[in-house]
Amino acid sequence: MRIRQSLKPPNGVGQAAGLGKFIRKGLKQTLGLLYPACCAGCGRNFRPAPADIRNCFLKRLGDHLCPECMSKAEPIKPPWCSICGLPFTAKVGPDHLCGGCIRKPPVYARARAVFVFQDPVRRLIHGLKYAGQVNLAKPLGEILLQCLFQYWPDNGIDLVMPVPLYPAKERRRTFNQAWLMLRSWKAAIREFGFADPPFGLQKQVLVRRRDTDSQAGLNREQRRKNIRRAFEVVRPELVEGKNILLVDDVLTTGATAEACSRTLLHSGARQVDVLVLAKVV
Repeated sequence: MRIRQSLKPPNGVGQAAGLGKFIRKGLKQTLGLLYPACCAGCGRNFRPAPADIRNCFLKRLGDHLCPECMSKAEPIKPPWCSICGLPFTAKVGPDHLCGGCIRKPPVYARARAVFVFQDPVRRLIHGLKYAGQVNLAKPLGEILLQCLFQYWPDNGIDLVMPVPLYPAKERRRTFNQAWLMLRSWKAAIREFGFADPPFGLQKQVLVRRRDTDSQAGLNREQRRKNIRRAFEVVRPELVEGKNILLVDDVLTTGATAEACSRTLLHSGARQVDVLVLAKVV
């Protein structure tokens, strides 16, 4: 029987790690006074505020967004759909299924997003994906990691993997933005008291075999047809019987997440969950 390791951080961290964190914080404050940052949301110069991974999601953006843009970033909060994570307009009452999940439940078990997909979060994601601002991958990845610790506190996850890009597209872009965010987890997770991630990180297990048209501008049905049979699991022995967390930047209609999840489940995965940075609502 496999014993699950809880994602709840153990009490205390080493004194050396605490001293290093204190020194880094002091250097960051000093540099912030000397060199004002440029806000990734509005482009204005501002002086970054200190950030702490154990604070709310927005604190991780303190080096990249000015206070005004920070106030516009909207974290998704319950009540929401217990499957797809869609937030409800009425902010009272328990979580329950939305109309879409009642009519046609997705094949993945549940999806969670950190933010609503609107400015300035939209500008951050577009800056990473299309403008080559790869320095944004680390804070955005750390936000995803914090979301994982909050919404999957009792682990149960065996493998974490990004939604893959078609190889030619990844070569043109020079990176997969979801994988860039995941790569930051190995270092950031030590701030939660773990020496290594309590799950595997895999990139070359789920691959995109067919080059599809851009999903932007397509409706739900068009997206579903566009992405059909685009993915393949090249090492099914690594996913068989495993609980998998699929990570991406944005969840729009869920067509891509559905296609990836269906492929993983057909290859023997026990369960697939989805974690994204932002959700279109």
